[in-house]
Amino acid sequence: MKPSRAIIWTTAVGILLVGLGYALTRPAPGAAENIGNDRLRELVTGGARLVDVRSPGEFAMGHIAGAELVPPERVAEAARDWDRDQDIVLYCATGARSSTAMEQLRRMGFRRLYNHERGISGWDGELTTDTAQRGAGAIETDGLPVLVEFTSDG
Repeated sequence: MKPSRAIIWTTAVGILLVGLGYALTRPAPGAAENIGNDRLRELVTGGARLVDVRSPGEFAMGHIAGAELVPPERVAEAARDWDRDQDIVLYCATGARSSTAMEQLRRMGFRRLYNHERGISGWDGELTTDTAQRGAGAIETDGLPVLVEFTSDG
């Protein structure tokens, strides 16, 4: 028994619509995405910019080696001079502030954005307190103590 033209047509349109729906809902190549520890290491080894969007006090207490400090309120200003085609990995304490910063950068036209989804609290590697590489949020303290205020991302 031969299928009718209506059945063939309906099946073809259905397949086309499912394919279109998939194409519209999956992330575009290079779109912002959440990542874990292994992918963060891979991206940084490959030359990605690593950006810590916590406060200067949090950064001073410990951060991922090679990270630059850019507090959330300074992200747009600091990013004006960044390469929009470079891989950029963002992290904060738990992933909330960095997720917001990632969305802000995406709206600015950055295409290769990654958020460490659990933040420094989920980092399984070493931390450093070396502040020789400073970013847009660095504070010069001349060796004086720094008052640290803790805040929650959620």
